[in-house]
Amino acid sequence: MTRHRWTTRLTHLKVAGTSDCALHRKRPVSAGPPGYFRLGAQGAGDGAWEASRIESPTRRFLRRFRAQRVGLVALGFLLALAVIAVIAPYITPFDPTKQALSQRLQDPNSEHWLGTDDLGRDVLSRMLVAARVSLVAAIQATAVSVVLGVPLGLMAGYARGWFDAIVSRINDAVMAIPALLFAL
Repeated sequence: MTRHRWTTRLTHLKVAGTSDCALHRKRPVSAGPPGYFRLGAQGAGDGAWEASRIESPTRRFLRRFRAQRVGLVALGFLLALAVIAVIAPYITPFDPTKQALSQRLQDPNSEHWLGTDDLGRDVLSRMLVAARVSLVAAIQATAVSVVLGVPLGLMAGYARGWFDAIVSRINDAVMAIPALLFAL
């Protein structure tokens, strides 16, 4: 014997000859697989289940993202860069700050894969360590913008009026300044 639980289920299908109230009344719903609904009339014992047409926003995003190869390649590159930045101190072939003036300005070779700079430091080691610094700087900049921007935007959207106008004008003024000037 199948156990039923009573629940209110909103039906998205308009059944011919029924009122809207009839669609929202309490009725037994047998426990089926999540995201599925029973085919046929209520009480039909055919046991057939059909997949729900409703797709969550997360699943829709993942489905669309997996369909774009450029996005997947970019994600793979960013993940590889993040992993390299985290393990950089353990995989650097040379000390990135140690100077060797006798080996300065060398071309790429078997010992120094990307060569050396004007102070004889290994360029590959310095790039691996610099990836870590760049990753931390990007995370900090994103965190600061989220911590400052989200509350201001929420308050401006909720309050509206003069507060919204002031926040919007400040945002417009900041956006008008070229990013290159902030980098200096």
